[in-house]
Amino acid sequence: MIELMLGMILILILVAGTIQFMVVAFAHAGLDGNLRGEVGLLALSPQAFQDTPRYIQTWDPGADGQRLTADDQAKLTSSRTLAVIANDSIVQPTDWNFLNALSKGCSLQQIDQSAAPEANLGFVKKTQALSVSVSDVAQNLFYASDTIIVKEEVWLPILNGLY
Repeated sequence: MIELMLGMILILILVAGTIQFMVVAFAHAGLDGNLRGEVGLLALSPQAFQDTPRYIQTWDPGADGQRLTADDQAKLTSSRTLAVIANDSIVQPTDWNFLNALSKGCSLQQIDQSAAPEANLGFVKKTQALSVSVSDVAQNLFYASDTIIVKEEVWLPILNGLY
């Protein structure tokens, strides 16, 4: 009888955890899809306001020494990294003429020649957070809070009407 009760408790914990995980995952997926749709419309709009993203090279694990935790700090990359990427996109210098004719807005050549190339890259950004409620069973068994905050940040390049 004791084994049956322990088994049922473990199954209850497993089912409650799975259900709660699925609720949060569906909320995150829905938020991500809606946000990407909104940012996509902004990126296609001729009145899009430009924002400059932080270009992250790697992450410092923070005080706890563990990666992928809340105290991680971004280590930013230098502006010249974008110029290196632009230079690697051509085989010979005359290729810039071909690429420049295809570009709309800013070109790889402008990125290559700029002292601060991230200023030439136009991005739009939108951030949104959603509060997901935690079931009573999940609160009693393994999660002490009544809500989980799902946060999403989406960046897309300004497309200047290019589809």
